[in-house]
Amino acid sequence: MHAATSDGEALLLRYHERHPGATTLALADARDERGRSSYQWLVDDVAAVAAQHILDLGCGDGYLLEQLQTPERALTGVDMSVSELGAARRRLGNGATLVEARAVALPFADASFDAVVSHLALMLMERLDVVLAEVARILQPGGWCFAIVSLTDDGSAPPVLRVFRETWRETMGHMPHAFPVIGDPRARSATDLAALFAAGSFTEFAVERLIVRRPATAREVSEHYGLYYPLASLPDAERAAFADKLTKALVELEREGEELAVVATLLHLRARRSSS
Repeated sequence: MHAATSDGEALLLRYHERHPGATTLALADARDERGRSSYQWLVDDVAAVAAQHILDLGCGDGYLLEQLQTPERALTGVDMSVSELGAARRRLGNGATLVEARAVALPFADASFDAVVSHLALMLMERLDVVLAEVARILQPGGWCFAIVSLTDDGSAPPVLRVFRETWRETMGHMPHAFPVIGDPRARSATDLAALFAAGSFTEFAVERLIVRRPATAREVSEHYGLYYPLASLPDAERAAFADKLTKALVELEREGEELAVVATLLHLRARRSSS
């Protein structure tokens, strides 16, 4: 197991040791308005370019790799969490090569893959410029990078997310905590991401916003948001108090006619490695 290089990375390692597969649990059944999960977006991306040698960067418990499995594809997953890789091995068996490594130093030869995918992991990685340089190095010229990243509040959050964020801000006003920075802040801005990909030898960069949701009760929604990284690092009593407060606010929202659901606002990215 790698030693953490920062407080933010230490939080990530602790979290995924305790909650392997949390992202899959939260979002595998969440759908956009066309009935697609955020994982399916990446599966469709790979199919569209007929990629055969594919790396899942930050593969977690292997759910996306499982969706990508076909007889003709060679699949590889990389993650820094031993617990997540253990879950991936149990899920996939011999269906993919799994490697413990950091994205800033990928243990693969140049031009090893024709596609790299990443689901809700890119924004958690520090030194994103170095990460994208590594992705470009291991991609064949003309190869593709496809990613889903989370989107911070852009001023048009769905009501459930708005209530969650308002409750979080109010709670932190009474229980102030200093949380470590997780990942590279530039990964949550479409403009910054475009600049980073351009500097990293990528062309044809495109980004689009998507919202996925799955119906849930007020308590289920609270439990989901209670697994966000800052909340998961709170003492148990404070986390329980927040969940109770959020549940009450969501019940009130439901009384006002809003259908409750776990909601995620995301960005879908695609970029092509320069052929030169």
